[in-house]
Amino acid sequence: MGDAMKGVTKAMGQMNRQMNLPSLQKIMQEFERQNEKMELVSE
Repeated sequence: MGDAMKGVTKAMGQMNRQMNLPSLQKIMQEFERQNEKMELVSE
């Protein structure tokens, strides 16, 4: 179990290094926009 968690943490660290901050912010903005749409549809 510990080895699996280590592998996941390492993979996430590599992803964080590869993904630069601007693209991450862009993804988060897109995610928030989609969330707002979903909220409007559900009401």
